Amino acid sequence: MRKIFLASSVLIFLLTISGYLSAQIPTRNPTDDSDIQSAYSMECLLPPDMGAERNMMGTTVTSNLGKPPPSITMNLNGQCSSPTGCDLTLCVIEKKGDKFGDLQVGQRTQRSDVDHSGEKCTTGNATKDIHYFGSDNTRITKASLTASSLTDNHISYGPVTNLEVILNNPQPHDFYSFYATGDRGTVIPAVTQGLIPTIADNRTQQVGQITLSFSPSISLAPGEKADCESIFWDPYGRVFDGISLEPLNKNEAKVTLLNKDDSIVSIPGNNVSTDILGKYNILIKDDGEYKLNVTPLTSHLFSSFIPNNFYKELYETIFMPGDPAFYESADNPKRVDVALKPVSTPYERPIDVVQTDYKQVWANGKKYVKIELRVTHPKSLVKLIVNDIVVKENGEGKALSIEADKDGFWRVLVRDYKVLSQRGFRVQVSKNPKYYMYAGQPSSALILNLDPILSYIEGYAYDDFGNIIPNAKVQVRLKINDSVFYETTTDDKGYFIVQPTNLPPLDYYFVFVNPEDNSVLKKTTSKFVADNTSYIEQQKLNLLKGEKDGRSVVIENNARDSNLFEDSFNENSRFKDMNKTEVKANKIGKNFYPIVFIVFFLVILLFVFVFFYFKKNFRSIS
Repeated sequence: MRKIFLASSVLIFLLTISGYLSAQIPTRNPTDDSDIQSAYSMECLLPPDMGAERNMMGTTVTSNLGKPPPSITMNLNGQCSSPTGCDLTLCVIEKKGDKFGDLQVGQRTQRSDVDHSGEKCTTGNATKDIHYFGSDNTRITKASLTASSLTDNHISYGPVTNLEVILNNPQPHDFYSFYATGDRGTVIPAVTQGLIPTIADNRTQQVGQITLSFSPSISLAPGEKADCESIFWDPYGRVFDGISLEPLNKNEAKVTLLNKDDSIVSIPGNNVSTDILGKYNILIKDDGEYKLNVTPLTSHLFSSFIPNNFYKELYETIFMPGDPAFYESADNPKRVDVALKPVSTPYERPIDVVQTDYKQVWANGKKYVKIELRVTHPKSLVKLIVNDIVVKENGEGKALSIEADKDGFWRVLVRDYKVLSQRGFRVQVSKNPKYYMYAGQPSSALILNLDPILSYIEGYAYDDFGNIIPNAKVQVRLKINDSVFYETTTDDKGYFIVQPTNLPPLDYYFVFVNPEDNSVLKKTTSKFVADNTSYIEQQKLNLLKGEKDGRSVVIENNARDSNLFEDSFNENSRFKDMNKTEVKANKIGKNFYPIVFIVFFLVILLFVFVFFYFKKNFRSIS
């Protein structure tokens, strides 16, 4: 019995260790490109087959003056296959009702009869739209879709059965589709009727009924299942002037995905506009060969020509008319850039910073400040300037990058109190004269002023006229969302302290509320330091380092500050949040092969132990 107990214990221990180590092996994404949107699924949600000539929800809805009713109530059925749940989505094709002739209001038609290339979709939530479709689509239609039984229109994973929804404010001639949209997961097939409602004018100008006119015997059209259950990913790229090499700006070109035979691909969200980076994303659902068509809204031509040869250092593979189709697959989303030919003078636009990530981080047992930017122009020149001096290294001898990468990203980690100033500093970005003919022009440079992220606060609250505010409410607010991180009150002399543990690692500012008149004042950290210059010098305060009269009020050791983000020296972080979980995954990723070896060794050891144990016991029995 003892031997059996001992053997069982050892087996359980080895299996537990093996299981734990196996769980630590990270999954790897096919690409780390930040411009690739996350793949998602869209599955049709359709009214159930209630038989011919049945009214919506069994009720009669009337329409006057040839207009649709204010709202339509219906039940939807289908499937949400995303493990994290789905979002109720309304898609619309504007002014397509004329195609169907004299349909009655609310009559349904085959999906296969509709050209979906111009279809646009919205969840009704700007943040979700950007996540799924790459843009805020909440204004694509006056109509909206609501479900009182759902929280924030979020659908749980699994079958969707008789979900009561209301189509509010439907518009004449618009064609509506309803979907469950979620992040990509295992797609569970859903059988639905191949019909969806459309709204058309009552052409007789008489009071009409919203009816469901369809035959239960109609089956899915060829390819209909693909329309109702779709996994989307995106070919993506940037559109630029092929001579000046400057990227186009927001809404300055439209990009349309074509099939190999030059026909337009019938998918929601085709024919997209460029964003501020000149970037486009078109989400597709089928592996295959594709082409592009580009409609410039500037003085450009989409034609075949020989571009400035330096484009190869700033952009990727380019597509021009007459080029063969490129292959696009879910496992390898392809970046395809487009060079446009200027009609006369090459294109020019101001340089801009479109993203910033500025915060304190904990890396290799030390506190740093991370500054990360994304600039509109690839390989722009970037300078960190402190007290009018260009900083060349990070405070530990590591040279700072002076150039953004091909995607416009620039990132540094610096020892704040060794490099930065508690009075503030700035970052200058400019077009690189090696590539851009308009470098040196007034619009070719930009100054970004940054306030210091102070590690310790001590001083007085002043109003805009230099008067101290006694008993003022003091709020530490995050710039990212204006939320209150910490709150305190000054004493009767206007003096206050905020300890390091009560300060965020992100960019923040102060709000002072004067108790006499409840007036509210905003103060940046730079302005706070400027207001308290005399006191700071008198007390020998270093608010970046957290020192007073040469003595530290901030204990910095290998025990990570609970407020700080962890980070690494990965120069290609691309604005990914480096929270504890991701950092742990990064550390594990570095030890991937040793872990695999350990797991393999333990499994072999387990089998050897079991073999000899049972061999020994078998001999004893014999």
